[in-house]
Formats: sequence, C-alpha cells, structure tokens
Amino acid sequence: MKQKYWTGLSVLSAILLSMPWLGRFSTGTLLFAFFPLLLVESSIYTQKQRYKSIVFFGYAMLCFFLWNLLSTWWITKVTIIEGGLVIILNALFMTIIWWLFHIIHRHFSSSLSYLSLISMWIGYEYLHFTWSMAWPWLTLGNGFANSPKIIQWYEYTGAMGGSLWIFIVNLLLFSLYSSYKQKRIKKFPGKIICILFVILMPSISSVRTYNNYREEGKSWKIGIIQPNIDPYTEKFKDMSEKEQSQRLLSMTDSVISDSIDFIIWPETAIGSIWEDNKIMETPVIQTLHSKAILHPSLNIIIGATTKKKILAGKKKDKDCVVYNSALLINKSEKIQIYHKNILVTGVEKMPFEKYSKWMNKFLINLGGTTESLGTTPLEENFTSSSGMKVASAICFESVFGGYMAKRIKKDAGLIFFLTNDGWWKGTPGYRQHLSYARLRAIETRRSIVQTANTGVSAFINQRGDIIKQTKWWKKTVLQGELKSNYKITFYVKYGDSIGRVCSFMAIMLLLLCFSKIYTRKIK
Repeated sequence: MKQKYWTGLSVLSAILLSMPWLGRFSTGTLLFAFFPLLLVESSIYTQKQRYKSIVFFGYAMLCFFLWNLLSTWWITKVTIIEGGLVIILNALFMTIIWWLFHIIHRHFSSSLSYLSLISMWIGYEYLHFTWSMAWPWLTLGNGFANSPKIIQWYEYTGAMGGSLWIFIVNLLLFSLYSSYKQKRIKKFPGKIICILFVILMPSISSVRTYNNYREEGKSWKIGIIQPNIDPYTEKFKDMSEKEQSQRLLSMTDSVISDSIDFIIWPETAIGSIWEDNKIMETPVIQTLHSKAILHPSLNIIIGATTKKKILAGKKKDKDCVVYNSALLINKSEKIQIYHKNILVTGVEKMPFEKYSKWMNKFLINLGGTTESLGTTPLEENFTSSSGMKVASAICFESVFGGYMAKRIKKDAGLIFFLTNDGWWKGTPGYRQHLSYARLRAIETRRSIVQTANTGVSAFINQRGDIIKQTKWWKKTVLQGELKSNYKITFYVKYGDSIGRVCSFMAIMLLLLCFSKIYTRKIK
C-alpha cells in the first residue's frame, strides 16, 4: 500500500470510532473501526527496512487525536486549555499503546503482537478506572450504550467485555483481508464462519435475554426535580441560594404526597452547609425534614456542597474540608450523608495530589469550588425509611462500573445518579453521560434514576431502557415507578475481571518481548 493512503486511512478510523459517541450513528462501526489503522500498521510493518517505527506513531496519533477531539470536544466548553490537554493526553496514551504493539510486531509473530495489543489496550482502559488521572469516558465498550438489546451480556463482563469484543472482531476481519491478499482462498470459509459466529452469537443471545427478561421486586414511586438553573449565570452569580432553594421547594410541593417514596434533587442543589450537630437547623433541611415527618414513607435525596471543620493541628493550610455530597432526609432525626469518592481530575482535584497541591489554584471553577475536594474511604449506601438500601452516586461516578458494583454488593436495591450537565450546553456531552447510566443498569440489573439540574433526567429500567425522560434545558418535575432488585450479577460479584487479567498479561508480555529484544541486540 502506498504512503499517500495512510493519512486518509488514519482519519477514516478516527471517524468510525467517533460515530457512536456523536449519537446519531450506528454503534456497529466499532466492529470494523480499527481496520483502516491496522492497514496502515501492516503497510509500515512490511516496509520496516524503509520506515522506522516512529512513522507509525505519527499516523496513530493523528487517528486517536481526531477520535478524542470529535467525541469529547465538548469538554473545552468550560476552558479550552484544560479541555484540550485532556484530549491530547488521552490521545497520546492511546497512541503509545499502538506504537508499542507496532514495535513488538517488528520483532515477533503477528499472533503475539495482536495479543499484546488487546491486553495493553484493555489494561490501559482498566488503568483509567483506577489511577489518579481517571478518564474512562472513551472505553470502547461504552460505545454500545445506546444499543442495550445487543449488550445484555454486560451483566457478566461489564463494558470492557465490549472492548474485547470490538478488538476480536476487528482483528478477525483483518485476518480475513490478509488471507485474501495472500490468496489463501481455502481459509476463507472457516474465517468467515468464525467472524459471523463471534458477531452473531453474543448479539442473538443478548436479544433473547432482553426479550425474556422480566423485572421482579417491589415498585417504588419516585419524583425527579429538574430545576434548570443555568450554571454559568444563575447558579453561582445571578440567583441567590435562597431563590434557588425556593424554586426547588416549590417544585417538590407539586409532587409530594403519601404515595411518593423518593424525591430526588440534582447535584449541588443547595450551597455550602456545615456537617455538624447543627445541620438540622439549616433552613432548607429543616423544611424538608418537616415535610418528611408529615409523609412518613417519604425519602428526599438532595445534592449539596458540605463542609467539615478540620481538627486543630491536622492541616495548617485550611480550616475545613469541602465535599460534593448527597444527603438523605426522611422522618429520622439523623441526616445521612454520602461524599463523592471519584472526583473529576482538573475540576475537583489535581492528579497525584500528594505531589501537586501547589496546583490547586489552577482547578477549573465548576460548582463554585477552586480547590481539591475531600473524599472519604467509606462507600456506604443510604437506608430509606422502609429499610431498603439505595446507592446514590454523583456525576462522574456513573461512568465507573466497577465502583458501582462495589456499592451494589452492599445490598442496594436501586441506584440514584445526581448530576449537573448544564456545563456542556447542548453538546453530545450530556447525552453521552445519560447513555452510560444505561450500561450500569445492565451490569448491575438495577433500575436507575438520573436527576440533572440542567441536562436530561430519566428513569431507566433493569434492561437499560430509558422509560421516561425530561427534555433538555427545561424546568420540570417527572414522576415514575421503578422496581428494586437484590440479585447479584456475575459482574457485580467479580467486577472488572477482564481488565485485571489483561493488565497482568500486558505487563508479562511487555517484559517478555522487550527482554528478548534487548537480548538479541547485545548478541
């Protein structure tokens, strides 16, 4: 293949990878999205005497930069510099994975190099769920979020199972092409059957599961409050906290009744409150508690910014820790509090904070916070007035399947996501975020409520179907019913086992390959 085609093929891969995230195209493009880039890699590999490995690095970087840019450009809405840095860094990490694969391919068999590519990529996806610069937004398996009928098997594998599926199909298609190019016609029927089996078997099985799945459990009546307070103007500038609280309370009154079990407010619905023995004296909480006493079965979950005083001598640079929190208020005299555990890098925390505290002043001011927020090691669920446990998570946490699996293990029967997606305006960002909640429903077989300040609020059933949702950028109250579930899926029980296995394989293969390459050179 001539070099003049390499740029076009790299761009084509980027476009095919981006389509599911753009929201109006088939998710099926992911099953052959890497094929053009594999053609580029193979062409450079066959001419390795002429081209150095760094040549492929450039084409891979072009592909992954465009994919990240087309799919997540909306993160630059708040600030171009930090948003652009996220896009460039993520593209760079992806490129390094493929560059390492290309180097291995130059020295070892295709089978070993492709195995290393799969294990390194999925190992990298797993790293994005666990390290200080977590950004799993473009996990390949997330691309099927709006096609729940064909991914019901995520209850066993999680989203990384989808990533593995994508790579296997892409590599099988490329293997078929290689056989055609080498005129090995006899291998065609077997490879075509294999490809059809790998594509159709999980899809057909999933559709069957989808059609036969029946929700069991108790039904709960839930009210969603979407106040639609503009985060750029009203939330932290033009509208006082008292006015915001009055809007939320008025909307709550319109839905409250003896038959409602839960009312959910969005992320940071109320401003800073102190977590101390006087928390019940906060006017908003006092009002909500009074309503809960009048309706004993009612549970009100609200998003809030909370603060805790630091004990003398603990920290010299500040006198309190600020949290992005969720509070549960019911007839009990005790307010239950959950602190957001997974913080957004560059917004709510600096990466590797132990070594970068001096950079706190550069944090993006989202949610009125200009320094790293606090977290707590406990991942406790809320207990409702009826005794049922519910898992409440905030914003970015809904993207982390493994984290939510840990919460479900603690007997949660429902999931509530509190968010504020108005920062991203009318971009694909808020739609992508809602779609990821559908993945969590399938993985955990839990019904989900997503409540947004500005964005889209929705009810999602255990199959991942959106059964009710609000319109974008609209002040509204939405009521619905969802069923609780207590069965533990394979994924909830074992978590991201595919990611752990691939991470181990990647480390072993890299050590093996590069030790052999080094040994050959010194000989």
